[in-house]
Amino acid sequence: MNEILGTNNNDTLLGTREPDNIFGYGGNDTIDAWEGDDYVNAGDGNDYVFAGDGNDFVSGLSGDDEIFGEAGNDQLFGNDGDDKLDGYTGNDFLYGGNGNDYLVGLAGNDQLKGDAGDDQLFGHDGDDQLDGGTGNDFMDGSVGNDYYYVDSLEDMVIERPSEGNDGVGSYLKDYTLPDYIENLGLGGDALTGTGNSLDNSIGGNKLNNVLSGDTGNDHLDGDAGNDILKGGQGDDTLFGSTGYDTLVGGSGKDGFSFYEPEEGIDKIKYFNVTDDVIYINSIGFGGGLTAGVLKAEQFCIGASAKDSSDPNSNGEAVRFIYNKSTGALYFDSDGIGGVAQIQFAKLSTGLSLTHKNFSVDI
Repeated sequence: MNEILGTNNNDTLLGTREPDNIFGYGGNDTIDAWEGDDYVNAGDGNDYVFAGDGNDFVSGLSGDDEIFGEAGNDQLFGNDGDDKLDGYTGNDFLYGGNGNDYLVGLAGNDQLKGDAGDDQLFGHDGDDQLDGGTGNDFMDGSVGNDYYYVDSLEDMVIERPSEGNDGVGSYLKDYTLPDYIENLGLGGDALTGTGNSLDNSIGGNKLNNVLSGDTGNDHLDGDAGNDILKGGQGDDTLFGSTGYDTLVGGSGKDGFSFYEPEEGIDKIKYFNVTDDVIYINSIGFGGGLTAGVLKAEQFCIGASAKDSSDPNSNGEAVRFIYNKSTGALYFDSDGIGGVAQIQFAKLSTGLSLTHKNFSVDI
């Protein structure tokens, strides 16, 4: 490996076709690493670095640097100063560091992290990850399935129609998805997430979240905590997960998903027996359930399960029991009786619920 050393003056350094170690030291340097998998430390000063072909590692250190990754899967670090980083082709990692930085991924599946300062991040082609870090940042992923990290109310996320299936990870207490972004995940201490007019997928965290789908056919997943999930308009699917959750489907043909019977007792509000469905996972529930619409003999209205020897059971034990007086919905894994049954949901009282309101998933 070749070692190329600059000085504390304004140097022009040229690499070789082989892997090089290039050190600019002080001064405003111009460095062209050329070919090979190079290591470049531009040093202090306002430097221009062209990484060239190969998978290169470039550090601007201090100063307002301009670094161009060119071909290859490059790692570009601006560090201190107001830097401009351009990945060009390849799957690149760009890190702005301190200062108000300008990061451009261009082609490839790139990772852009602004860190401190008010940064501008542009993903362009590919499935990019954009994280402005602290400060009030501008992020534009452009074409591809991009993912954004938002931790400031002043962060701006831009997408356009038909540019991919995109998502935001929000660390704010309250966040509403911008236009043309489909997915939202809450991280850290985030509490509230709201969708937009698209078909959104919104996921909560370990806290007590409020997730709202707005319009569109949305999928809401509360994760842990005692969550409130509101589907809004459209045909929505609500999954409270662990905790004592409140599930509000709203208008449309909505689904309410349950993975295990012992994850908490969820309250289902405004269940429409004509259009809505309760989805049951056969693995999590067990009890010999088979995929598809629940068998008629496996559901009853009453206070406890019927025994499988009942003449109307066709040899099938009742698994799901709806108490019309209390609204409680139970699961009985063996169908023997009231001792084993577990309440996993609560609906309105007096519903004309039938086995057709249940669908079993594998």
